Amino acid sequence: MEQDPLPRWKEVEHQEVKKEMVELRHQVTKETMPAERGIPISEHIMTEELPAHFRAPSHLSAYDEFSSLFQIQFASNKKYHKSVINLFWIKQEDDETLRAYVQCFNTIILEVPIAHQEVLVSVFTYELHEGPLFESLAKKPVVDYLDVLAQTEKYMNLEKAWQVRWSRRDKQRENELFSSNWNSREPRGYFN
Repeated sequence: MEQDPLPRWKEVEHQEVKKEMVELRHQVTKETMPAERGIPISEHIMTEELPAHFRAPSHLSAYDEFSSLFQIQFASNKKYHKSVINLFWIKQEDDETLRAYVQCFNTIILEVPIAHQEVLVSVFTYELHEGPLFESLAKKPVVDYLDVLAQTEKYMNLEKAWQVRWSRRDKQRENELFSSNWNSREPRGYFN
């Protein structure tokens, strides 16, 4: 014997839902407006009067209101050019490399439309950490920013070489400390 896929009470409920859907389809197709007007809304809805105080949530009542809102939006989204004063905000951090400082400084320079070479040189050296580059620029001042960049490149390469050298030394010390016979040395003789 085959069992019915749906119990009897579910089948009756299913048929009732189908019947309701057919009736609703019939009502909707009967109440829609003719295709000549091109609006698929019933006559009843189209003839209904809207209240005078009805207004959509973002509806503008007058052109003046629209104009003022547009001007406020436009002014708030305008991208302002940076000035030379913005360059003074860039400082070389304590743990920042010279290469990172130069990259940051150059990206801000691109956003400043008018910047004189002397100003760029003075701002760059003013915010620089004391070190070999700072001493070199203080001893022998440079007027052109491109000359400063050429001189800075030498010191960036020197800084990179120091980092490589110190990392090698650190690795050698680490290997010496953690080798298998790290504590096999004789005492230095301080306690004799």
